[in-house]
Amino acid sequence: MNEKKTAIDVVMPTWENERMATVAKQTITQNTSLPIRFYKDEQKVTNKGWMWYCNEGLKESLDNYDSEYVLLTNDDIQVGPMTDWAIQMTMIMDKFKDIGAVGPLTNRACGWSVLNEQNCLKGNIDFFKVPYISFFFILLRKEAIKKVGYLDENLPGGDDLDLSFRLIDAGYSVAITPKVYVNHLYAQTGKRIYGSYWDSPVMSEKIHKALCDKHGFKRVICAFTGYEEKKDEKTDSGSMSVDSDRSMGEKQKV
Repeated sequence: MNEKKTAIDVVMPTWENERMATVAKQTITQNTSLPIRFYKDEQKVTNKGWMWYCNEGLKESLDNYDSEYVLLTNDDIQVGPMTDWAIQMTMIMDKFKDIGAVGPLTNRACGWSVLNEQNCLKGNIDFFKVPYISFFFILLRKEAIKKVGYLDENLPGGDDLDLSFRLIDAGYSVAITPKVYVNHLYAQTGKRIYGSYWDSPVMSEKIHKALCDKHGFKRVICAFTGYEEKKDEKTDSGSMSVDSDRSMGEKQKV
């Protein structure tokens, strides 16, 4: 198979955090047999933010390389050595063409990726589908990005929920594989730059309002809780119901 096509393009926004970024890059490359190609913004002189940098990297990958997948990752991560992360993730996406994004389990993140008792019980499966994925470490199908577009830089945050919603609306699924673990030190750059505002109630409220304005209150609440939003055929009004299997997504073995 063509090495250029099997290569994983990696976009890692970082700002004045070279030590952690270097460790993150080392664990990314050392724990896979696939070739890795890191995007680097040579003209970067000011901090334009996570979404801007990710979008620049996505554009570079889509415009110049025929690789099928691109990884968006924080710089404060360390990939676990228990498995070849890229082989595991691409194997899932190669077999299940409806999956537009797949992420790992972790120690700390917003959403369904956290390693807890419930997710530990899923160790015998290759992946399970979820309402959204936190983008601390996310492998995206480039074909899907071409259809749904880049990260929405008009949002104050919550770009991971927004893109997950858009992927699902376009007919894709988002999934988590318990076969890959990534340690996440969490918010190293955000707290350094924004101080107490980062992850504060004020910031969370602003993000939630923007997501609700774009996708609707019920869509956002359902994503956080695992409830499934259903439409009433007569009134077309949203309603919520829960199904433990469906709300957490299908459980699959490759």
